[in-house]
Amino acid sequence: MALLTEAISESRRLCDLGHYDDAIAKLQPLANEMDGVERLRVASELSDVLQAQGYLSTALETLERVIHGTPSEYRTHSACLRRRIEACLLEQSVKASFNGVVERARGILDEVPASRDVDDFDIDLVRPASFLHPP
Repeated sequence: MALLTEAISESRRLCDLGHYDDAIAKLQPLANEMDGVERLRVASELSDVLQAQGYLSTALETLERVIHGTPSEYRTHSACLRRRIEACLLEQSVKASFNGVVERARGILDEVPASRDVDDFDIDLVRPASFLHPP
């Protein structure tokens, strides 16, 4: 876990400096080594770097590949739900269309077990979800 945290921190630093290839090189080996929640975190970080470069389509493909490869026991884990919502939001930019995106995102949020509170999720999931379920 410490290795992952350090790699993500260094990757973000490199990305902030505009060294995108170095940031990706820092994360790519971990993407192949990690599984479960850690793999989802790495995919999200890779997606962020690719988006910073303007490679939205590749960022979406990266997220979708990891999401589809996620074992079923992680499908309702908050990390997977966040990545799935992230992919929905990115998809509308890549495809320049909202067709089906809101419905898919609502479906993802409906998968949140009733026993879970919104506090279980960080603001990265709650903020984009707020437009799906207005007060």
